Amino acid sequence: MNVIVSNKQSDVLFNLDLDVIKNVTGEYTANEIVEMFKNLFFDKLILDVTALKNYEDSNSYTFFKDNFDLNKIILFLPQDSTVCSPSFLSNFVKLGIYNFTTNVNGIKFLINKSNTYENVASLLQYSNTGATIVNENVNTKNKDIISNDKKHDVEQKKVKVVKSANKQLKIIGFINATVHAGSTSLIYMLQKELQKVYGKSGVVAIEVNRHDFQYFGNNSNMFACTGDNLVSIIRSHQDAEVILVDFNDYRSESVCTDTVYLVEPSVIRMNRLVRNRMDLLKKLTQKKVILNKCLLSKGDISDFKTETGIDVLFEIPPLNDRVDNSILNELCSKLGLVDKSDDNTNSETTNGIFSIFNR
Repeated sequence: MNVIVSNKQSDVLFNLDLDVIKNVTGEYTANEIVEMFKNLFFDKLILDVTALKNYEDSNSYTFFKDNFDLNKIILFLPQDSTVCSPSFLSNFVKLGIYNFTTNVNGIKFLINKSNTYENVASLLQYSNTGATIVNENVNTKNKDIISNDKKHDVEQKKVKVVKSANKQLKIIGFINATVHAGSTSLIYMLQKELQKVYGKSGVVAIEVNRHDFQYFGNNSNMFACTGDNLVSIIRSHQDAEVILVDFNDYRSESVCTDTVYLVEPSVIRMNRLVRNRMDLLKKLTQKKVILNKCLLSKGDISDFKTETGIDVLFEIPPLNDRVDNSILNELCSKLGLVDKSDDNTNSETTNGIFSIFNR
């Protein structure tokens, strides 16, 4: 069971779908919070930091270190506040507080799997890194967010990651525009293909706010993180050549050098999309779109493009993720991840469903 201490963000936490044994609202000192819960057994204490008096003073958190198991504390931080600054997050890490987030999905993630020091260690080296991290505040709201549930308005920071020696790290984001469009499996298969070019350490896969990568077995270059830790995880893998990001329901496209949207063009998926998010089709006309798990004929694909106004970048049939899929080489080429002239795969025409995707 979990406990929640909230104040200014209580409305958000009120809708959190968790087993809660105690929920208090107000403003308290660290000592008062400890006294409330020191004799109560709980799994996680979710602390809306605005409920802590002088929460913008890092010294206000030191009292927790000697009185709580810090692994059980999740700090819920208000977006764009002082406590979200790199220096303040670094102070959390120094205190031994590794679990902090600015969104509900991050809380759910940390409930299931706490951060370790390795997950947040890079925050201690914010200004000491081989990569150049440029943060530019964007004062306009992101109008390009796509969600399967509802439209969110968020303030984002635009992040550019540039490797040394003028060599750019390619960060490709994948977003499911239709439900269950297959981003996780596609990233897994793309990583296997790209590792033939860049080597195992050259290609990193990251999933945000979920743990689905674990089901692909022991792969040391597939990582899970919260949205708050995404930039630091990217920074900690600056030596890679390609990073593939599975965004799930998190949106921070500005960290990517390129972003693609996956559409499964089946009747049920498309009708659900049109009925629930008609505005999405208009947005997709300005995006890079891949038809994934696609069984449409060439004529059907042409009709799809005409009816939706979407300029499809690529079409991928259902693939066997247990084998190599050379069809993905051309996608990698279109995304600028490989040089097509170096493609040594068999170019002969194949039979069956794969033949409709020959070029």
